[in-house]
Amino acid sequence: MKRANESKLKRLFLSTKVAILIGCLLIVSLYVAVTSFLQPSNQSQTTIENTLQQKTAFSYLVNVQPSELYPQGGLIEPDSIIFEKVTKEILTTIQTSITSEQDIKVEGSFHPILTIEAGEFWEKEIPLSQKQPFQFEGKEYNLIDHTFSININEIKELIKRVEDEIIVSPNNYLLKVNPNITGTILYEGREVPLNGGEELVFDYGYNKIQLASEKEYKTETPFKSQNTIENPYNLLGFPVPAFHAKVISIIVSICLIMFLLFLLERLKERKLAGTSEAQKIDKKYASRLVTVSKKFDLINKSILILESFTALTQVADEKELPIFRYEDKSKEKIVYFIIDLDYIFSFEANNVVDTSSNTQIGSDVSYG
Repeated sequence: MKRANESKLKRLFLSTKVAILIGCLLIVSLYVAVTSFLQPSNQSQTTIENTLQQKTAFSYLVNVQPSELYPQGGLIEPDSIIFEKVTKEILTTIQTSITSEQDIKVEGSFHPILTIEAGEFWEKEIPLSQKQPFQFEGKEYNLIDHTFSININEIKELIKRVEDEIIVSPNNYLLKVNPNITGTILYEGREVPLNGGEELVFDYGYNKIQLASEKEYKTETPFKSQNTIENPYNLLGFPVPAFHAKVISIIVSICLIMFLLFLLERLKERKLAGTSEAQKIDKKYASRLVTVSKKFDLINKSILILESFTALTQVADEKELPIFRYEDKSKEKIVYFIIDLDYIFSFEANNVVDTSSNTQIGSDVSYG
């Protein structure tokens, strides 16, 4: 009997560990199910279909008079400072090109201008050439490759005339050369404007002219498209299709719940199987039992042995009598009885666990 009880305890302990493991797996499965359903099924993906690059490079040479610094005179490539007194003109070259990964269509025009700015006081635009249109289709195109002359003497005379008129003489001026490009780029039905804001800037003052800007500019224009793609579920660092994660997690969760319920039911049965019939009765009907510690004289009493404790409770209910409980000295039997005048209604229940068979849940002897 002792070995049988130990075996039952081991099986009960093992079943409890399995139930805990199944419960942990169920928590993980439910977590995956909930998070996969909360996660958006689709996500937006940006794809760069084509990239357009526009470059503008400025360069310049200075036409100087013969002098101590420049005995030969003529065209020179100056240092950072240009001396106004010996300078006739600045020859500025503008080179603008467009390159694209895919075929594009470009339409527009350029109209280079020189802007003279006198700080916050005034500014004046001087065209450097006539407006010229352009149009092309393809991947590469040179929009501008021209040289324009900036006559320093004409600029000095213009500035002097304005200063005489307004009687304001700023300390310095800005000379800005702008290709003044306008137009559009067409690709796959999408249209974007050309960039035409690059400038070559000179600081003009105190009888000297000095470069005050970059000489090269580059801009990139990407053509993007938005695509809707399935949003994968990240399971332990591995991307899994969201639909599969939802379906599998739900199926696994249902199976685990069913198995866990079955296992808990089995644990309940084993627990009940480890409880004697008398213990079940005492637990269920504790409020109705009156325990007596000593036997009393049963002479002249007719004893009626009932088949079940349920029959005893029926008699007690009909006659409105208490149910007495007596435990014999061996503690192997518990006697439940009712005294009704000359009759004693009695039922004996084992107080020892029967290890030879398991009590089935829902049978007539189940009181738990």
